[in-house]
Amino acid sequence: MRYDGFLSYSHAADGKLAPALQRALHRFARPWNRMRALRVFRDTTSLAATPELWPAIVAALGESSHFLLLASPQAAASKWVQREVEWWFANRPADKLFVLLTAGTIAWDEDTRDFDWKLTTALPDLVRGKFQSEPLYVDLTWADDQDHLSLQNTRFRQAILDIAAPLHGKDKDQLDGEDVRQFRKTRRLRAAAVAGLGALALATTTAAVVAVKERNFAIAQARVALSRQFAAEALADDTRLDLAILLAAAANRLSETPQARAALQRLLMRTPTVRGVLASDRPEQRLAFSPDGRLLASAPGDYADFDDQVVYLWSIDALQLVGELRPAEKHQRAQAIAFHPDSHTLAVGYLDGAILLWDLARREPTGASLKATFGADSLAFSPDGRHLLSATSSSDRVMLWDVTRRQLSPNRVPQFTGKVREVAFGPDGTTAAAVTGDHGVVIWHIKSGQLISAPRSVGGERVTAFAFHPDGRSWLLGTSKGVTLYDAKTQKVRRDLGHAVPMRLEPSALRVSANGDTIVINGGRAAHVFDPAQDQALGIARDLNFQEVSGPEIVTPRMSGSDSAFALSPDGRLFAQSLPDGAIVLWNFRQRRLLGEAFDEKPLDAKMALLGPGKTETPDFVLWDTARRQPYGEIIRTEHADITALAFSPNNRIVATGGRDGSIVFWDIETRRPHGEPVRSSGSVEHLTFSPDGKLLASRVWDTGLSRVTLWDIARRQAIDQPFGERAGSETLGFSPDGRFLMSAGDGKILLYDIEQRKLEAELTHGQGLVDRQGGAVFSVDGRQVISLSKTSLVTWDIATRRRIDKLVRTPAATADMVVRLSPDGKFLALLSTDGLRLFDAATRQPLGEVFGGRGLITPQEHGHVGFSPDGKQFVAGGVFSPDGKWLASRAIASPFIWHIDLERWLARACELVNRNLTATEWRRYTGSDDSYVSACPDISGANPR
Repeated sequence: MRYDGFLSYSHAADGKLAPALQRALHRFARPWNRMRALRVFRDTTSLAATPELWPAIVAALGESSHFLLLASPQAAASKWVQREVEWWFANRPADKLFVLLTAGTIAWDEDTRDFDWKLTTALPDLVRGKFQSEPLYVDLTWADDQDHLSLQNTRFRQAILDIAAPLHGKDKDQLDGEDVRQFRKTRRLRAAAVAGLGALALATTTAAVVAVKERNFAIAQARVALSRQFAAEALADDTRLDLAILLAAAANRLSETPQARAALQRLLMRTPTVRGVLASDRPEQRLAFSPDGRLLASAPGDYADFDDQVVYLWSIDALQLVGELRPAEKHQRAQAIAFHPDSHTLAVGYLDGAILLWDLARREPTGASLKATFGADSLAFSPDGRHLLSATSSSDRVMLWDVTRRQLSPNRVPQFTGKVREVAFGPDGTTAAAVTGDHGVVIWHIKSGQLISAPRSVGGERVTAFAFHPDGRSWLLGTSKGVTLYDAKTQKVRRDLGHAVPMRLEPSALRVSANGDTIVINGGRAAHVFDPAQDQALGIARDLNFQEVSGPEIVTPRMSGSDSAFALSPDGRLFAQSLPDGAIVLWNFRQRRLLGEAFDEKPLDAKMALLGPGKTETPDFVLWDTARRQPYGEIIRTEHADITALAFSPNNRIVATGGRDGSIVFWDIETRRPHGEPVRSSGSVEHLTFSPDGKLLASRVWDTGLSRVTLWDIARRQAIDQPFGERAGSETLGFSPDGRFLMSAGDGKILLYDIEQRKLEAELTHGQGLVDRQGGAVFSVDGRQVISLSKTSLVTWDIATRRRIDKLVRTPAATADMVVRLSPDGKFLALLSTDGLRLFDAATRQPLGEVFGGRGLITPQEHGHVGFSPDGKQFVAGGVFSPDGKWLASRAIASPFIWHIDLERWLARACELVNRNLTATEWRRYTGSDDSYVSACPDISGANPR
């Protein structure tokens, strides 16, 4: 069975309790290595887009092993609950149906061996006679008064234990013990916080000075523990996106733990195209952009309360709720919205048939409502704003309104034989279209009502989605094979539009930008977004839970099943998506917001292309002014056939270049001319590094299969030693921070040469696993250790004892082109390879995540040209920083690419996405109290969610 349980309930009665039950059953006794302990079906989180709701529910029922009935008078009266219960008794044993009483009463009559139907109000009549003895049921009538239902609530946890035990097939004691064991594993960090606070209480009884120290230590430990807890919660599978980002930000404000940094970095990398997240409390809302693109309107979704009349207005620029439309008169649920072309008026259709036209400046209806005979599911204004179309998915009727006169238009509207899902006007306002559930697309002339022939299939595939193309001459037809551009005049296919991946289900909606350069097609579990002119896929929004997808695809938490739960901005740059867990996410397809950028603003793809196959040799190099991010003067041409090495002197005045011709030239940065005479050696100069005092230069030359390291006296321009002789393999070269040792690594060994004593001080046998690359080994910041890169891990060596320290970090499989770097402040270890840039916490060796993944980021020619900036806040590929960070030198074939390893920048980006702080309720939900509130985004005031 796919599902362990099927939740059947009334949305009106238990719309808040059902998600809490599902979430708790997912988490109760969950093993650490699994996303969920059980899989429980709940309609708003488990259903995909489908033209028919009941077949999807039947499919879920057939894949469920237990039926969980949330019993209440509202549920007993619900036709959906009745149908689900009826199906279960017809196809499944009664003993697999469990009753969870949330309201009303249940009474058993022993004489009739059935429920006492005079007293029982919470069960549908279909249950009559189905049980031979009184079934056990869980009483949850008390839960309606609880603000916070979680496994931390003892009474709620006991109820979950009663429900979960039969679903797991275990007795309660056994399952309770299992949950405690798993709870101790996954909540060990919270226990640390409690221990820290206990230490604080104990400290107050000691002497004043000791008490202060103990208190501060306890508070710090508690903050560390809470930081780790928030980081774990941020990456939990059922965390809402805006809350996840805020929790990760708050974790770093509490304490900059490795877990907090990792959580924030991973969330930012998973949302490279996010423009912002709107914090809403309603799932799967109906969305519409204003024609000027400044506002987004959201109405309640299909599963909202029938009395929810409120439409929210959101500012796209401010990412804030800026208004609410609440009618003075009583109406049923607001469920259809459409902006007037002037962006100043919003039409809202209510379930009871009323349609109000709202003045958005005054937040008031303009005149009396339009009185339809049905509740509108779809509304559309004509381009001139004079007419309004309304339709409902439960009827075959479409109504055309004269907006000025507030009455039905005399123009004839065709009769439809199938339920109408969506209506739209053509670009010139003379034609209109309706998408029906049974017969595809119906198009007609507005004035005469005359039908216009439209294809019902293309290439043998049924047309199920439609949109007018903005050019006024074409139609966009959606089938299970993608999107087709159809000539309305000649009635012929013009062409299939690119990158529309075949749908898993027949597509149900098409959206197109005002200029036609962006198209969205909603196809079941994925909405495909592409640029038809450029034949370029822009993204795919899937029904995923933070799972990465290949290529330039958008990664979203969950794809909503409703066609109206997403909207495309008029300029095609933003895609708004209302998620099942409440947040509204705004995606920007045209700009991937990486944690890095090229110095000359070339896209990363161009950078990778330049470093990939093709031209990799150049006699030129560029000096970049890092503050202005511009070249300092013209490109500098050298006498080298190819520049193979670059290095700055410690005084920031000289940059040395080495070439394949064996020469080393010293360049004055200010004059941009050679400084003194070059030095020469035979072979190709592969690596250059200055000693910390700037008096010595070490070079590595490769010649006829042998590697030779030479020490040069800079002042005299003379070679003074060849400390390692000629060796078959030697790649890494570097001075210790105090200048005492020169290290060479390669051919399975790490050699340490004592500069002052002029002798080989140590030989660390690494074995054949050592990666022979420039940067395959580095000194620690204090110079006491060497960190080396093997083909499977990072290994640390203690220089004083010559012993290997087992602080292993598993490296990716593709280590043929990989280098390791340590940040100057000693916080981060960075691994850069053909597969991307990965960060590790240097102290704990804990992975912080992948800053960027992708092939072609580094080639053998670039191994010596990667590293951290002096302040440790940037990492460069394709260049070398000067010691003061003012300059950057790079070979002239490509712009250096900078990754930002800056926590403050990451936090600023996170706060930009959500533009709010954790509310007191949210803080209490994750901490259990109102104490010690920490602002995740201290520069943002207000902007709290509803």
